[in-house]
Amino acid sequence: MTDVNSLDNMNQGGENPDIKNTILKYGGILGLIGIITVMVNGLLSDPSNPSQMGGMLNSCGSLIITIAIYVFAIKSIRDSEFNAGKISLGTGFKVAFLAGLVGTVIQVLFTYLYNTVINPSMLAAAKDLMDAAAEGTDENAAGMMSFMSSFFSAKGQLIMGLVIGPIFSAIIGIIVAAIMKRD
Repeated sequence: MTDVNSLDNMNQGGENPDIKNTILKYGGILGLIGIITVMVNGLLSDPSNPSQMGGMLNSCGSLIITIAIYVFAIKSIRDSEFNAGKISLGTGFKVAFLAGLVGTVIQVLFTYLYNTVINPSMLAAAKDLMDAAAEGTDENAAGMMSFMSSFFSAKGQLIMGLVIGPIFSAIIGIIVAAIMKRD
């Protein structure tokens, strides 16, 4: 039995045209929330006084919002007239993962723009702080801190976002899809 909701079938005139629109809609929402998060972090952060609590709250908030958006995306496909309340694990995963991928690309590209054009001084200040902290340490710690400071560049953040974002989307997407599936 073939899955009438598969993306391949959709491109060939399959029965559920809502999947592509759902992916773009919820991926766009994730991307917009990511842009807002970058802007708020840029306005509220002080690189000379990094706060672990702020970063932890931001991460937890982003995780909760991402899960909620994946749930809404999968639920909108599952509860559509084409599916009558059923969705396979594979289709649920595709919807969540691809929506997350769209959101990741939007956020990462905006972050690159933010770090190169809008506020390039923020990354420079964070890198300077990391380099200053590395000066008073032994060789091994200084080498590690030097390696870590390479991520305080616009290109480093772009690459890191494009690598970690899809992994994060896949892990969270498969968990949410497994919970939401109804065969």
